[in-house]
Amino acid sequence: MSSLDPEIAQQVVERTMARLGHNVNVMDDRGVIIGSGDPTRLGHTHAGALRAIGTRDRVVVHEGESLEGALPGVNLPLLLEGEVLGAVGVTGDPDQLSDVADLLAMTAELIVAQVRAQGERDWRTRQRERLGMVLVDPASATTGADRLAEDLGVDLTVPRVAVLVSLPRGDLRRAQQSVDRADAGILTAIAGREELLALVPGPGSGTDGVAERLARALPAGSRCRLHVGGRFDHAGPLAAAFSARSAEDVRDLRRGAEGTLHHFDDDATAALVHGLEDDWRADELGRPWQRLAAADPHEVLRTTVLAVLARDGDLAACAQDLSVHRNTLRYRLEKVHEVSGCDVRRALGALRLYVGAVRSGHVVPDVVHVHQERTSTSG
Repeated sequence: MSSLDPEIAQQVVERTMARLGHNVNVMDDRGVIIGSGDPTRLGHTHAGALRAIGTRDRVVVHEGESLEGALPGVNLPLLLEGEVLGAVGVTGDPDQLSDVADLLAMTAELIVAQVRAQGERDWRTRQRERLGMVLVDPASATTGADRLAEDLGVDLTVPRVAVLVSLPRGDLRRAQQSVDRADAGILTAIAGREELLALVPGPGSGTDGVAERLARALPAGSRCRLHVGGRFDHAGPLAAAFSARSAEDVRDLRRGAEGTLHHFDDDATAALVHGLEDDWRADELGRPWQRLAAADPHEVLRTTVLAVLARDGDLAACAQDLSVHRNTLRYRLEKVHEVSGCDVRRALGALRLYVGAVRSGHVVPDVVHVHQERTSTSG
């Protein structure tokens, strides 16, 4: 026999008394009053309720009857799916309360069922959120992902794609609830004040269709941006979550940053490099770019480097992009080598200058023409 929660019992009392106009008592499976419109009766054993629980039938208490803790009224067992949870009673003249008592019992059972169903939904939502966080950061968990997934019926062998959803703070919980209701395959977790992390089952390969599937589960008209990370299996969730974060990190550096969909795979290298904010090794890799910046106040040399990177070393195309003679381009590249210590025409030199450019806020394919007008007249 399950116990009846006092909080639920008091909800039954408050919801029913306003309509019935009589005092209502709710008793647990031991006949103890745990909810009442009369606070002085809380904690007392109700003999009439005990009898109703034992017989699973109506018990009427008349004026003058000697039953411990009972006043005149009608008491009925409180049932849920055939299980006796306790009893519910209404105080007053029994002859006038027969229909009222039946209505009370039916209403109480509906309320208890509703509250418990909501509690179950809330529990599943919390557990699904825990599972999402465990997949993202296994080291922070006290319960393993396998156990949580088994309890929830979630298949962890399905590859997933991490998507970071940026949306107004007031819409965060509503968005999470909408996704959980609409698509049981998507796991969600609150990742920040205005961020929802969604782990979306991946397609056969890549990330095609992931954003569309998540968008269908979000509330209609949601004002949000989606930052799509990489695919991952059970062994590599943390990196995938970081890849979603990296897709967000570089969104404002890309052409079309005002859009609502950003993919990590659009420029995974830039996303990874840009995310190494506090890594001294990345700082050292990018040092040649810093030396170049210090000696290039008009950004002529840096624009030239970006053009070479964007054109994969095709000097003829670079000269055309920059509207300069090829000899002028060669002169600039020699100057870049002299100042930075790296030759952008060679693989290792290009790598170091690329790292420095990205860490300074540039995305190579998008900035080639930013200073074209200014540099086209520079020699």
